[in-house]
Amino acid sequence: MKSKSNDLVVGFVILLGLGLLVAATLWLQRADLGGSKREVTARFRDAGNIRVGGTVNVRGVTAGRVDRLELADSGWVHVRVRLEPEIALPPQPVMVLYQQSLFGEWAATFVQRDVAEAIGDDAKRELAEASEGAGKLLPGIVLPDIAQLTAVAGQIAGSFSKIADRFGRAFNDSAAAELRGTFRNTAALARQLERSVRKQSGNLDTLATGLIEATRALDSAAQAFRRTAQRADAATQSDELRRLVVDAGESAAAMRDAARTVRDLSRALAADEGSLKSVTARADSVLRRLTAGEGTLALLLRDPALYRNSDSLVIELRGLVADFKANPSKYVNLRVF
Repeated sequence: MKSKSNDLVVGFVILLGLGLLVAATLWLQRADLGGSKREVTARFRDAGNIRVGGTVNVRGVTAGRVDRLELADSGWVHVRVRLEPEIALPPQPVMVLYQQSLFGEWAATFVQRDVAEAIGDDAKRELAEASEGAGKLLPGIVLPDIAQLTAVAGQIAGSFSKIADRFGRAFNDSAAAELRGTFRNTAALARQLERSVRKQSGNLDTLATGLIEATRALDSAAQAFRRTAQRADAATQSDELRRLVVDAGESAAAMRDAARTVRDLSRALAADEGSLKSVTARADSVLRRLTAGEGTLALLLRDPALYRNSDSLVIELRGLVADFKANPSKYVNLRVF
C-alpha cells in the first residue's frame, strides 16, 4: 500500500510539473486560449528586429501581440498581429515598428497616416510605396533603432568637433584683433570719403551757380549783341555780321548746356552722399556686432590671405583719397566753352 501511495504522489507531481511547463510555454509564446481575436496584416520592406509575440500598442495601450512574420513576393515582408476585438484603430491606420527599449525589444503600434508622414521624407516615400497595390493590407514603416541613431549622433558630434577645432585654429585673439582693426580702418575710410565728397559737392554747387550766372550774363550780352547786329544788318545788309550773330547765339546755347551738365553732376554727388551715409551706418553696425562677439566668421577666416588683401586694399584706398585731395583736377575736369 505504501509503495502504491508513493507512486500516486510521484505521478501527481509529474503531471503538475508538465501542466506548469505547458502553461509557462504558452505564456512565453503569448498564446491566446479561447476567445476571438481581430487579425490585421501590414507589409514592410524590412521588419527590423520585430519578433513573434512582440507587443502591439494602440495609443500607448497594449492591444495585442505579433502573431506571424512571413516573406511575400516582390521583396515584401508581411507582419500579422492579433488584436482585442474591441480595439478601434485610428482613421487611415499605419503600422509602425520601433525599438521599445535599450535591450533590443521591438514593438508595433498603429498611428494615423498624416502623423507617420510627418516623421520625414523617407517615411512618406516608404508609405507611398507600401500603399501602392496593397489591397486590404495596411502600409507600414520601420523607425531607426537606437544603435543607428547613436551612430548618426556620433558622426554629427565628430563633425562639430572638427569644425570647432578648425575654428579654434583659425580664429585666435590676434586674428580677431586684426579683423577688428580692418573694420575700424574701413569705417574711418568711409567717413573720410563721405567728408571729401560732401566738400567737393559744395564746391561743385558753387561752381555750377557761378556758371549759371555767367551763362545768363553771356546770354544777355548775346541778345544785346544780336539786337545790335540786327540793327547793323538792317543798316548795312552785310552777311558777315549775320554770321557773327548766329555764332554768338550758338556759343550761348553751348554755355547753357554746360551749366546744366554741371548741375546734374552736383545732384548725382548729392545722391551719392546718402549712399555713403548708409554704408557708414552699416559698417558701424557690423563693427559693433563684431566687438560684441556676435556672428560666425569661420568662412571668412578660413583663408588667411583675406586679411592681407583687405589691408593692402585699405592702404591703396588711402593713397587714392590723399591723391584725390591733393590733385582734384586730375579726377574732375570741367571745361567752359
